[in-house]
Amino acid sequence: MLFERVCEYLISKETINEVIEKADIISVIRDYVSLRKRGTNYIGLCPFHNEKTPSFTVSPDKNIWHCFGCNEGGNVLRFITKVENFSFIEAIQYLANRVGVTIEINASKSYDKKSPILETVNKSAKFYHSLILKEEAKNAYNYLLNRGFSDEHIKHFQIGYAPRSANSLLMFLKNSGAAIDSLISAGLVIKRENGDYIDRFRDRITFPICNSFGDVIAFGARIIPGADESKQAKYINSPENDIYHKGKILYGLHLTKDHIKKGKTALIVEGYMDFLSCYISGIVNVVATLGTAMTIEQARLIKRYADNAVIGYDSDAAGVNAALRAGEILYNLNVDVNIVEFSKKDPDEVIRSEGIESLTNQIVNAIPFTMFKIDKTVAKYNLQVAENVSKAVDEIVVFLDSINDALKTQPIIKQVSDKLKISEESVYSKLRQFRYFKKTGGKDSSKNVKQPTKDKYVKAQEIIIRIISQDCLKRKEVSQELPPEYFVDENMRKIYSIICNNEGSSTSIIEMLDDELLKNRYVSILINDMKEEVNGFWDNVKVLKNFEYEQKRINIEESIKHAQEDNNLEELDNLLKELNNLRLRRVSSTFKQDEESSRNNND
Repeated sequence: MLFERVCEYLISKETINEVIEKADIISVIRDYVSLRKRGTNYIGLCPFHNEKTPSFTVSPDKNIWHCFGCNEGGNVLRFITKVENFSFIEAIQYLANRVGVTIEINASKSYDKKSPILETVNKSAKFYHSLILKEEAKNAYNYLLNRGFSDEHIKHFQIGYAPRSANSLLMFLKNSGAAIDSLISAGLVIKRENGDYIDRFRDRITFPICNSFGDVIAFGARIIPGADESKQAKYINSPENDIYHKGKILYGLHLTKDHIKKGKTALIVEGYMDFLSCYISGIVNVVATLGTAMTIEQARLIKRYADNAVIGYDSDAAGVNAALRAGEILYNLNVDVNIVEFSKKDPDEVIRSEGIESLTNQIVNAIPFTMFKIDKTVAKYNLQVAENVSKAVDEIVVFLDSINDALKTQPIIKQVSDKLKISEESVYSKLRQFRYFKKTGGKDSSKNVKQPTKDKYVKAQEIIIRIISQDCLKRKEVSQELPPEYFVDENMRKIYSIICNNEGSSTSIIEMLDDELLKNRYVSILINDMKEEVNGFWDNVKVLKNFEYEQKRINIEESIKHAQEDNNLEELDNLLKELNNLRLRRVSSTFKQDEESSRNNND
């Protein structure tokens, strides 16, 4: 499991548990969520999904958090990992610094590939940057000067130059002791078919991409102006690897997050040249998505620092579509979104041809997202044709269905009504129809057959897991009485097995679960109250042991019903005998279980 491997190779399990136990979970989470006390717990709006009614719960007694809306949950370490988009090691270091625990990382071990890769990429950034003022980089340097960059800007952004030579970086890093594996993992070199290695970036301007700490984790690289663009891409980027996931990074955020947080507004642009042009022109509350479609992780990063977002993507069709997708993601996270329609292709071009004042005015006059969405949808149809009005409404209804807040839906429906000159009721009617067919698939939902539920077995599993997480004595006893096979839910079975095979606290067990679904399920079980469950603990063990009998009984009784309907007397007689034998075996088994339960309760 990830937790155990990290403990073994990098940080001791004892140190990790010390950090988790010392960190005040309420104090940590309050930096991100407004919490209010309810009974022994605290509640607030979940930072990981869009909601109006608080379903995010923190239990200081159990040192865990859980959201009943999106089913995310965990300990304080997992919260920081998710909310800050940290790696496991980064989160531990962050919390350790906060609570005053010294972290000693065993650098002699080789499990964690992030450290050598990170070191290699940062060495590369310094190498590239050291060459930008050299004679061989003259064309690259002059290009930057012509684009408005000063020497101070070049230094501030660590802009560099990748030499024309096929292996300049490769030789530099090998001479500094870097292993070829880390160069390949970092995406800095490429292996040719003949087995030779060459630098990925050659004769290009390099733009470092940093994580939230300011560490370089990847590069974007532009060809030198004048090069033949028909033979090579104008821009290329590092491939994704252990430390770089482009959908989780916002370019420049490490430089601008404080400005964004102060003004509560973020300008979102596409590429690093758009970002850099805005930044050196004085717009410092800007980030870039590096040309990728915005992801939910990037949107959550923006929401962490801003209440308002202005999307300034390219003005071409691809940029408009990307802005619509990004706007919808942010809108559903309760971010106030506006869209800029630039007079030129992108903000960089606006600044160069019209000046920063023109760009500022266009940003100020950005269009509210919902109106932009309606306008762009309607513009695709010739509304002189009656059926096209219906098609436009159908398309908008899909967007309306994604909004779970009636207070937000109502004004949008009015905007659609005004734009298309139709009644609001006709839009509501379309929305109701869409949701009905989405739910039923167009079928009569009344014909759905209700199947027997497993509620009591699920509850019994949860009670057992909850109690043995807190009671080590019962954990030891039940592991001898109840094999994992009796757990009817596969995920519950895995959780039960891990608890029974470890002596750690519930917060440390969370880290032993290397699957997100398992972590969320386990925390959702822990967060519930244990009142009046302990006395009936062994009764719940009995419930699980009886599950197989109940399933067979239900199946036989269903078969008996069909045999009666078909008047199949021979089949009916055999099934009745089978049912009787099953009940006799159950009586014998129950007698033994009662003896076991009585013995355990007396103990």
